[in-house]
Amino acid sequence: MKPILVTCCVDPDLDGVAGAIGYAEFLTKTGTRAVVGIIGKLHDEADYMLNRFSFSYPQAILNADTFDKVVLVDASEINALMGKIAPQKVIEIIDHRAVNEAGTFPNAIVHIERVGAAATLVTEKFLTNRRRSCMEPYSQTRFISKAASPLTVIQRRRHGLINVRDYLKTSGRNFLPQNQIFLRQSLRKG
Repeated sequence: MKPILVTCCVDPDLDGVAGAIGYAEFLTKTGTRAVVGIIGKLHDEADYMLNRFSFSYPQAILNADTFDKVVLVDASEINALMGKIAPQKVIEIIDHRAVNEAGTFPNAIVHIERVGAAATLVTEKFLTNRRRSCMEPYSQTRFISKAASPLTVIQRRRHGLINVRDYLKTSGRNFLPQNQIFLRQSLRKG
């Protein structure tokens, strides 16, 4: 059986990259074969974070043609895929935008919630599952999710308030060069 491709929009930002890496890890830890594949060029802030902290780059792919199933993280608009992913292959969408085209993906289970970052929604999957199975994300996933998630995010959940920022602090790396990340975002073209 082929693994599921976990990806984001073409030419992804840090939130898309962090969410894709994190969700592929989550799926793998819950028994589903999954790989991360990135289509296009990373935005500067994502490239900076991976280089600055010597994290592994996700696999670069041209399109999703060799995969039967795809999960989109931080993407829910057909145009953001630039024809590289067939909508019928998408089996799940995790995104944070109120304006989306989730209905154009006929086979997708859709999880869209208005929060600051899709990486926050992925982190919350670990938090919810941790209560049941003591599952923890790898420190790389916690760290890049921390960079991608707004620092003041507090989400209300069935089990009460979860402070994602406090949870992500346990990544073992307390220093995040936030000013450098935001500078890279503000200098981004387009």
